[in-house]
Amino acid sequence: MKPLAGLLIAGCFALSNAAYAQNAKPLKGVKEINVLVEHIGKDVAPCGITEGRVKSAFLFPLVGRGLVENDDSPIIADITVRSVYLKSLDICASSLEVEVYVTQPVALRATGQTVRAEVNLWQRTGLITSVLKEHMKLLASSYEELGKMFLVDWSAQQR
Repeated sequence: MKPLAGLLIAGCFALSNAAYAQNAKPLKGVKEINVLVEHIGKDVAPCGITEGRVKSAFLFPLVGRGLVENDDSPIIADITVRSVYLKSLDICASSLEVEVYVTQPVALRATGQTVRAEVNLWQRTGLITSVLKEHMKLLASSYEELGKMFLVDWSAQQR
């Protein structure tokens, strides 16, 4: 049996938090974000995935658009990559997620207590599968696409 020879996009990007109201603009007024990349393990080294390449791909569409990367920003863009390398097939599969959130005090109506909680402002997910030699290129273009989606939503909410 031949290894997978082409690219498969096994999932599409989807808004996974449809909970906020239709007219809500959770990104309105956001001027800067702190970009974090997580879950890149050494076991997927053959796939060529690096924190720097993933972060650069996401940020590329945002450069010069009025949104600044700032490591001290309370607004976090949490980029998560979970990947597996299937050596016998010479393929990599990665789940992609970008969640933009802020941690802030929240009053719990049920108890009257105030706790610190993550407030989700924006989120997208996806899944890609490809032959080994094409995986980082596909992953980078997927995170660039997520960056474009974020930019479109962020821009629309600034009005």
